[in-house]
Amino acid sequence: MPLSFGDCTEVIQRAADSPSGYFRMLIKVGSQKSRRLKKQPYTLRINHILSTFSNFSATAREALEELAEYLMSCMPGCRTARRQRSGSTDYDLVCGMEGLEVDYRSELGRSVVCECKDWNHPADFTTMAKFCRVLDSTKARFGILFSKNGLSGRGRTEFAEREQLKIFHDRGIVIVVLDLADLVKVGDGGNLIHLLREKYEDVRLDLRRGGKDAAV
Repeated sequence: MPLSFGDCTEVIQRAADSPSGYFRMLIKVGSQKSRRLKKQPYTLRINHILSTFSNFSATAREALEELAEYLMSCMPGCRTARRQRSGSTDYDLVCGMEGLEVDYRSELGRSVVCECKDWNHPADFTTMAKFCRVLDSTKARFGILFSKNGLSGRGRTEFAEREQLKIFHDRGIVIVVLDLADLVKVGDGGNLIHLLREKYEDVRLDLRRGGKDAAV
């Protein structure tokens, strides 16, 4: 069963590339409660993920997909299905939002599609446009792009980042991007729901949060 963030004290502590190029994650049990529940079924799944990361037959993309599924399944009411296939495309991860939502998630719709890119370079314009087409064909209003190195044009509102905004203006579809720094933040105890809400508002309201991109 998926765990809420209140109960889910096991999080991704660190994410980094290994010299072999495989995506490795370390999961830390951070509380006494987690130690008491050490033999529960979800810990078996975590051990499986860890063994997958150390298995050189597994690709970095598979590891990232499994991590994405694990994180999304920790959200209350989120049902996940990985590697689904239609007649025209493959879905890395499909999430079904169940139950009553009283926060921003009520605007996202019942189906959320996730795409995973473990590339050593930022996702480009073509990747963003193609993902938009996938969401448009499924009538989904919200998608998550797990891109290890974020988007091209980041911080300058160019290339893929500009397309991200144009997609919302033209289609009403919000695509948020979670990069390696975001995964590390969640691993340090950050709230994934809060992080997604911030990124959702950034796209919908075209916000610039701090830094040199903020309005003066």
